[in-house]
Amino acid sequence: MNLLDKIAKVVHRYDELERQMADPFILADHVKLTKIAQERSELEPLAMAYGRYQQASAELADAQEMLELEDDDEMR
Repeated sequence: MNLLDKIAKVVHRYDELERQMADPFILADHVKLTKIAQERSELEPLAMAYGRYQQASAELADAQEMLELEDDDEMR
């Protein structure tokens, strides 16, 4: 498993915690909600950075595709 796969697992856990925090049963249990919120806050910086990485990767792929399709040599 490479680093990006490991990060994706962490992000998946972050998303799972987000869903749990919206669960009415969790919201009613203050102790459980506090534990979930703490874990979520610990994972948040990595989850946000991974989201920015994915966005930048998608933008780079789009730019590379546009460059490959460009006929004007001056644009290359």
